[in-house]
Amino acid sequence: MLPGIGTFVPVKPGMGVLADCQLVDADRAQVLRCLAIGFELALTAANQYRVTRDAMDEIDSLQQVARRILSASELDEVLFSISRETARLLGADIGGVFLRDGDELVMRSCVGNDTLDIDRLRMKRGQGLAGRVLETGRPCKVDDYLASDQVSRDYFWLVRDEQIRCAVGAPLLAREGVIGVLEVWRRRDVPFTDQDEKRVAALANLTAIAVQNARLYESQKASVQQLIQTNESLRQQHEVVRVSAQLQDDVIGALLDGGGVTAIARIVARHAGVEVAILGTDLGVMAAYPAQVSNGDWLERVETAVRQFPGYANNTSVTSRERDGWLSLRPIVAGGDRIGWVCMRSNSEPAEMQEAASRQGAVASALYCLEQRAASVARASALGALMWDLLEGTPPVRQSALERLTEFHIDLRGPHRVVHCTIEGLAETARGEGWNMDTVQRKQRDVRDAIERALSAAGLKLASSRGDLIVAIIPALDAAQVTRQLKSLNEEILARDKVRTFWGVSAPFDSPSQLSNANQEAKCAALAVGKLGTAQSPVVIHEHLGVLTLLLNGGGIAEGHDLRKYVDRMLGPMLKYDSAHHGVLAKTIRSYLDNDCSLKLTALQLFVHEKTVRYRLAQFEELTGVDLRRHRERMSVDLALLMHDFATRSAGVAGKGAG
Repeated sequence: MLPGIGTFVPVKPGMGVLADCQLVDADRAQVLRCLAIGFELALTAANQYRVTRDAMDEIDSLQQVARRILSASELDEVLFSISRETARLLGADIGGVFLRDGDELVMRSCVGNDTLDIDRLRMKRGQGLAGRVLETGRPCKVDDYLASDQVSRDYFWLVRDEQIRCAVGAPLLAREGVIGVLEVWRRRDVPFTDQDEKRVAALANLTAIAVQNARLYESQKASVQQLIQTNESLRQQHEVVRVSAQLQDDVIGALLDGGGVTAIARIVARHAGVEVAILGTDLGVMAAYPAQVSNGDWLERVETAVRQFPGYANNTSVTSRERDGWLSLRPIVAGGDRIGWVCMRSNSEPAEMQEAASRQGAVASALYCLEQRAASVARASALGALMWDLLEGTPPVRQSALERLTEFHIDLRGPHRVVHCTIEGLAETARGEGWNMDTVQRKQRDVRDAIERALSAAGLKLASSRGDLIVAIIPALDAAQVTRQLKSLNEEILARDKVRTFWGVSAPFDSPSQLSNANQEAKCAALAVGKLGTAQSPVVIHEHLGVLTLLLNGGGIAEGHDLRKYVDRMLGPMLKYDSAHHGVLAKTIRSYLDNDCSLKLTALQLFVHEKTVRYRLAQFEELTGVDLRRHRERMSVDLALLMHDFATRSAGVAGKGAG
């Protein structure tokens, strides 16, 4: 009882009822106590119901959040859903998820922000609230961000820009440790409660599961995509192998059937779906498919592409974009030498199938060319043996060789010449260029092939070689024409292969029975050019040797002495003097001997006085020690002058022959 106030009835600690009643008897007091107990029970039940309802609401909210989060498969979608649902559930203004990148946290998703800076946020350990969570591995909240001493001041400028008042964050924990941070911010001055902190921690655990699930999904998706790509690649490779095998079977079948490069071009073009041209070493069209390709202007661009083709790239194709499509080149290689080209033109960039077709075409073309080369070598070997029988054999052997030549449809009736060509300077060039033996042999073969091609244009009938000597039988052109052609061929070989050639040519013969004599004449001419020839005069025609044939065919000088040394011994001092005086002494002596040693006729021919002639003769005798009054010495001087004139003339030989 409270006198003057009423009666106070306690319900539970901290709560009671004040009854406005002055007098309460014992019975009424007992009733009030019973009512208080009932009221207390009702309040307790109501409070428990509210707590239970709130818990159920929170569980339902977490279930909805979990369903939304886990229903997302892409990582970015997962992070966006987490940020949005966490901010909504905690009544925050901004929500974001940081993921760990090395020793830093990187903002991967953010909702509710006003500035773009927060989207690009990167934090190290200990920086800001998220950096503190990363450092401690525990949830953290601040009631006043700018006034709190729990966080560093690194990002206060961003806090001011976003007008943030409080924040709470929790770590995303996985087996390997902290993989990120879930954080929310409020702009209102309503601090987060401990219950909010627990909610963020629970959501962070759920987020960690969702992140790992999304990463696992992405990994599985990438694996599946990789498997799909691998399967597609294997399928394409299998298709390429299948088509290549079919292409190879078709090409080999065509070769066995004798189809040659024409069939190869057709098969490659059909399998690859392109235009194909097979070219020789000289870029001449050997075969093309379709047929009109050989007239296509794109072949004119092949020469430029071939010049730019790397010298080492014999096992690959080079593709270039042209104005009307794509051009692909692949060399045909046999024995380390490029013997041709497979050219392909397509409207689209060549794929693996085109590369395989090009490779098969090049291999098949090389096999065909090797087959043709082997046949040519066998034929050339047989013809070479027959030629040596004709040149060096006994009469019965020569007759047998002539009969066998008819099997090769070679007719030696009519005027012909025998040509001897000697290759010189190859060893010196090889040493200077550092060539190996294979390169030397290849150069020899290149020179022989060039000579045979050039002589074929002149109607070559037979040719063979022994070491550096090449012997050929050609139709009997006039001396000037033969000299001109062989000199031009020598200059071409010298410029391209850096080796010299010397040529001895026989006089014309009309019957195959004269081949042995013609061979000796060519030998004699070759000996003369070897003794006296120069780079300016590498060709000697036998009919121009004159009296020198007596020396070259017999013994003496030809066998044991160098003709140049003979000329130098007889005329050396005079030639040295003449080199500075326009050759006056040589002209005078030549005229003096041609005019039967007549001073008067010599003076008339040279348009000088007889005293001048006498003075020059005396000067010659003084320089050389020769006595021109002695017949034997005059004859030696005459012969030496003849040799000197022969060795130094170049165009003069051709001119005299033409006359």
